[in-house]
Amino acid sequence: MGLFVPKQAPWSGDSSFQLYGGFGPNYSSHVLLCWELNWGEDSIIKMGLLCFSKYFQAMVVDEVIKSGRRLGRKGRCPLMFEWYGEKYWGAAHGLAGIMHVLMDMELKPDELEDVKGTLKYMMSNRFPSGNYPASEDDRKSDVLVHWCHGAPGIALTLVKAAKVIDR
Repeated sequence: MGLFVPKQAPWSGDSSFQLYGGFGPNYSSHVLLCWELNWGEDSIIKMGLLCFSKYFQAMVVDEVIKSGRRLGRKGRCPLMFEWYGEKYWGAAHGLAGIMHVLMDMELKPDELEDVKGTLKYMMSNRFPSGNYPASEDDRKSDVLVHWCHGAPGIALTLVKAAKVIDR
């Protein structure tokens, strides 16, 4: 019995995949490996997670960036994603959440530039109140102040960006 390794990600071309939890297994394995658990050097769990994480992480990040660039080309933001036809900005199922996870991944220089450009785009669209739009098509409506839509979730992503991205 061998390990099944797909030649192409099963979600290829579906920009909504990331918003349905495509980062879940990827990010979970990354977090587990970052924990300083006393598993030992030759632990089968640690080796398995490392193999899965490195392979799957690269595959998922590649697809996320490709998908984000495809939709980003149609607008003014380097990376953009849709969920049910809506370009959400929030942390739960939107741009801020995807940027938050991408900042923990190993990115190529051009991918990092796209993440930086996306964050700058988001910051340039902040309302005078300090809130952010809930979606790309809702950039004139300052109504939702939720973690999933608006400033609370976006603020967490921007705080992280200030810590991990050189200016």
